[in-house]
Amino acid sequence: MGDKRARLTVRDPGGRTGTVVLPIVVGNNRPVVTLNGIPAGGMYSWSENLNLTASATDAQDGTIACGSVIIRAALGHQEHAHEEGEGTGCGSSFNTGPIHAGLDAVQFFVLRGSYTDRGATGTVALTGEREITVWPKQWQAEHYVTLNGPRVVDQAAAEGGKRLGDIQGGEWVRHHAVSLKGITSVKARVSSANAGGTLSFRYDSPTGPEVARLTVGNTGGWDNYTEVTGPVTKPDDNTHDLYLVFNGTGTLYDVDSYTFIGPGVSVPGTGNPGSDLAQGKPVTASSTEAGANVAGNVVDGNSATRWSSLYADPQWIQVDLGASYAINRVRLNWEAAYGRAYQIQTSPNATTWTNIYTTTTSDGGIDDLTVSGSGRYVRINGTQRALTQYGYSLWEFEVYGT
Repeated sequence: MGDKRARLTVRDPGGRTGTVVLPIVVGNNRPVVTLNGIPAGGMYSWSENLNLTASATDAQDGTIACGSVIIRAALGHQEHAHEEGEGTGCGSSFNTGPIHAGLDAVQFFVLRGSYTDRGATGTVALTGEREITVWPKQWQAEHYVTLNGPRVVDQAAAEGGKRLGDIQGGEWVRHHAVSLKGITSVKARVSSANAGGTLSFRYDSPTGPEVARLTVGNTGGWDNYTEVTGPVTKPDDNTHDLYLVFNGTGTLYDVDSYTFIGPGVSVPGTGNPGSDLAQGKPVTASSTEAGANVAGNVVDGNSATRWSSLYADPQWIQVDLGASYAINRVRLNWEAAYGRAYQIQTSPNATTWTNIYTTTTSDGGIDDLTVSGSGRYVRINGTQRALTQYGYSLWEFEVYGT
């Protein structure tokens, strides 16, 4: 019984060593966590909700209440992710929000369930986790996992500025693992100055089960795009590697993007997200750093402009919505100099304020917050900066409600 450590050291002929330490817990089993409602690799739409539950089993803890299982959602961008929200295994809903970057960026959501057990007598507590990734329905062809033949072509009119080109018959690409749950058809944005060919979507290998087939003809030129659509016929809703297989003779066509059609795994929100109530509305702030980083930048709809405050705590920035609203969501896009501790507050008159959200542990990036409150004015009241050599710096301040 207990918590032990095993150390393994390896020495090479030159005398250099490498060491790894492995924890060994005797007498306590790691919990097993299950996510329910959304399969790994499911497809979602932007500005819709991802609804799921989670459960856990543990040999020592017995029956585990769903409220003890934590579900977290993180927005992925390229190779990193920012946490967007947290709920419990009893039922959690996370809104995907508007598309968060250009089509040239790889975007996705990571959903993670976790439970930390109580630790058997004489042992340490262990945490079990289950993590899945879900993908937007629209995907750029150049965002492949494995490339077998085609090359990436730069082209200004392509959706993400690039496309797959010089495609020959018999070549293929592998994309990420997907579930086609709720998907009924697929369309591809393509171009060709030749006779074209067929584009086959297959599961698990280039010769695996075919789930969709599109016919591509001559579009009038390599830079003259058109969309072709076909039905999806899938064997199940499980998760499979997705292959695009290119069939025909000679140089066939170019592929810019493909979009899956159908509900997928997301559902429309109820009054959330709607439209950004703060965009273009009057903004005031406690201070503004000298230069172009004025308060109005946070509501201009441009994620490349920002507000920055003087280098002191506390600081605030507020928006006048013009009328009273029931507020259900606030989305903050922080620059590197973010607020670690702050409150979201509402007011009917910009004088009396009510806290509708409080944190002391923000990690920056995008804070997409589910809130409940009402008022004409919405304020971020910052009480602790993450980087004390700078002020507060915010790209966007979005408010949603009815």
